[in-house]
Amino acid sequence: MMKLYSLNYTLLSVFTLCTLFLSCSDEPEPRLPDLRVYLDKFEEEAANRGYIFDLAAVEAEYVDEIQFGEVKYCGYGYTNYEGLGYRKIEIARDVNCQWVDLGLLQQEAYIFQLIGRAFLGRANDNTELCDGQPMSIMTNNLLDLFQAYEKPEMRNYYITELLDQSFGSECVDWESGWANDTAYYQYHPHEYWTFEDHDGDFIGLREGDEVLSIELAPGRTASDGGKWFKTIYPNLPECAEVTFKVTLNSEGLTGTGAAVSLRVFERDPMTEFGAPDSYNETLYVTTTDNPVSGQLVNHTEELTIPCLSRKTWFIVLFVRLLPGTEGKISYSDIRLVVN
Repeated sequence: MMKLYSLNYTLLSVFTLCTLFLSCSDEPEPRLPDLRVYLDKFEEEAANRGYIFDLAAVEAEYVDEIQFGEVKYCGYGYTNYEGLGYRKIEIARDVNCQWVDLGLLQQEAYIFQLIGRAFLGRANDNTELCDGQPMSIMTNNLLDLFQAYEKPEMRNYYITELLDQSFGSECVDWESGWANDTAYYQYHPHEYWTFEDHDGDFIGLREGDEVLSIELAPGRTASDGGKWFKTIYPNLPECAEVTFKVTLNSEGLTGTGAAVSLRVFERDPMTEFGAPDSYNETLYVTTTDNPVSGQLVNHTEELTIPCLSRKTWFIVLFVRLLPGTEGKISYSDIRLVVN
């Protein structure tokens, strides 16, 4: 995940290859600009848009290099630096980065991106506008971002969108595979889903490439239920209609039955010191009040979010065998569909 929020130095070095061949060994090392200037500028730009922020506690410094595993970075934004509870921005002095060879607006765009991660809790976003330009300053496509950011109207747009994800251009190319078949998300066998068995009362299995199953363990009488769940971090148009669809099969359930649910969460309100790690539930929809039981053959359950906010941080999908149910249920064709 770290690579999503930072800049691999190979990208930044593209801007400086020519200058590396022109530099002289006896020239003094260029003076690095004070990074606080950009933090102060961000506070000013935010204030002009009605946001009062205090970045005094955000550390910003140059370091010799930034490396995680085999990957080096030219910059990094930490929401919780080394687990010490504070936010930090680092820029590498690595010769391959050549930070000083970027223009002032390019430096500003990149520092603002790191502030977006460290202070605002933004993730990367590679969605494009209809003309091919990045939709967000949080893009990994820095070549196009730097070119677009030079235009005053685009600089204003990128800063505003950074502060408010619900702000957007009139034309966004949301095409990412799902626009053609409407399935924004679809279960596949190699991804991570979590199973809760409640102290061994339930057995959860992955069957083949498409199926998640739940059954009551032999000899158990469960007072609680068993469930699989998955967390999704959506990047969808403002007020998109999103439907959770699941196909259920069972040779025979007795008792309460099976259900599906979803929960939607947003971050707690922004403070002057940045985005909190805490969140609140804004929507909960479920079929637990109307579960299905008995023999099920390709039975479909659906839950719809009529207007998903761009402020949504994450959605949790649940498939459940409810308390007091015996038998086995299989869930397949698990999808989030965008209308």
